[in-house]
Parts: sequence; structure tokens; C-alpha cells
Amino acid sequence: MIQNFRELHLYPLMLMKNHLARTSAKVHKKIIVARRLKRLPTIIDKLERPTLDGINENSIKLTRMQDIGGCRAIVKNLEHLKLLQSRLEKSRSIHTIVHTANYLTPKASGYGGVHLIYSCFHEGDDNNAWKKTKIEVQLRTELQHAWATSLEIIDTLEGFKLKTSQEGHEDWRRLFYLAGCLVAHDEGACILPADTLTAYRQELSTLHAELQLIPKLARYTLALHITNNGMPGVKIPKNFKGHYLIEIRKFTDNKFPVRVQPFKIASAAAALDALAASEANEDIIISVLLSAEDGKTLKRAYPNYFGSTELFTKFLEKHINAAEQHSQN
Repeated sequence: MIQNFRELHLYPLMLMKNHLARTSAKVHKKIIVARRLKRLPTIIDKLERPTLDGINENSIKLTRMQDIGGCRAIVKNLEHLKLLQSRLEKSRSIHTIVHTANYLTPKASGYGGVHLIYSCFHEGDDNNAWKKTKIEVQLRTELQHAWATSLEIIDTLEGFKLKTSQEGHEDWRRLFYLAGCLVAHDEGACILPADTLTAYRQELSTLHAELQLIPKLARYTLALHITNNGMPGVKIPKNFKGHYLIEIRKFTDNKFPVRVQPFKIASAAAALDALAASEANEDIIISVLLSAEDGKTLKRAYPNYFGSTELFTKFLEKHINAAEQHSQN
């Protein structure tokens, strides 16, 4: 049932990605747009979770999930994000925004961004198979995206569930919460008072000294860069517009073996079959079906699958250095 429900989202997901790409181009030509189907383990985890927010009981059902299909736009800064959000909200379309979640002031996890839930063919008279199918559109700045993908990297490397669970690893959760608040401060979304800024930087520095986030990100990056038959980097086709099945296998011999398998748009059924087979393989820890305009865009939209952590590392170093300088004064 889950596989069929995911497959139902492929066509409206393509439509929403095109709508997002057209609208993004009117804001800035370098906005990155990509799309993905939600991973099966993530769907099952969300359905089985006792709570989604740490407070209320989870009552979600598969057919009520609004993020099975997701598009993402990654913009340069907060100004571009707000411009894009405004254009999307004012756009005349048969697809309707039915819910907006604004996390520019970060969530308790530290996550920042804006989510728009679209109901496809919402206003249309025709009763096609995709009517009122929900697609989630995520708007993130580059720094918000760097935060989110770095958290996913730690989940992969350490076997945590920081992204999908509310329990355990409180020190890691606190570190990412502080980092998320500092991201919002740097971008002007939520300015911290001077004493709070100093305290957050100091606590971030203390936690980092214990947890060693930057070296862990570097270790993950190195592991991915040496896993393509002994050659650095992961080879993906240039100028290929279609689906990409990304597989990351279990960590062995200091490596995360990564495989990228391209599928043409017309081969969506084969891509879904390959995804199902990959998800059933116990040696594969991550299987995800993605889509982007080309290989370069794919790497920028999903850096956690290709070992790109430079932006978040520089951000952390800036605030840790500021904490150390303050302590010396």
C-alpha cells in the first residue's frame, strides 16, 4: 500500500517541481530546486512514532501524510526566501496552498525554514487520480540547508534519529538547537540579545569540544570521497534530467560506499522497483529517489549524500572562535 501511495505522488510532484522552478527563476536564476519521494523507513518511523512533537499523541495515518512527495528550493538568503514565498502565495494556480508552517524562528530542534503544503488540482472540476494529493514545498536558505543536512549526516554516521525522534542524545540535540538559533541570528530571522548570543556561543563551543562535530563531518566527507572504486567523488551523469536512486551502504573499512543510479523520466516504474529492492536490502542504510535538473544541482541540493559540509563547518568555526575570543578578553 505504501509503495502504491508513493507512486501516486510522482506525477503531481513533477508538476509542483516545475511550478516551483518557474517561480524561483523570477526571484533569482541561481535558486536550487529539487524533488524527492519520502524514504520508506522514514514513513514507517513517522507512522509508528508515539509523538511527532514530543507533547501530543501521534494519530497520523498514511493517507493523511502531507510530505510523501516533497520539493525544495534553496535560496541565497532570507530576502530571497521571503520573495519566493510571497510569489508562490500570490501565484494563480490550480494547485492550492492549504497550510503554511513558518520556522524562521527555529523549532525546538533548531530547524529553520518555511514549508508550504499544496493540494494538487484542488480547485479543478475534473476528478483525476491526483486530485487533492498533497505535496510539501520546503523553502530554505543555504545556511538553513547546511544545518539540516549536517544533522542528517550525524544521524547517518552515528546511527542516531535526531531528525525523526524526540528522545535521546540530549547533548547532540542541544548543540543543533544552539546552532539553529545562531543561524537564525546570522540571517536576521531572529536576532538574539547580546548576552544570549554570548551564552549560546559559549555553550556551543563547550558542547563541540565534547562531541567533536566538525571532525565527525570531516570524517564523513572523507569516507564518501574515497568510495567510488578508489577514485575521489561519486560519478553522476552530467546534464541528465530524470530520477536518481542514491544508495549508501553500511560503514565498513572506513568507507560509506555510495552508488548513484540514473533513471530516465519515462522509466519511473523501473526506478520505483529499484527503490523497493534497495530498501529491502539490509546492507543498504539509505535508499532515496531524487530528482534535479542535472548532476551538479543534485549535489548542491542534497550535500548529505555527497559529503559537502564546508558551509556549515565554516559557520561553526566562526561562532566557536568568537566564543574563544570572548573568553580571552
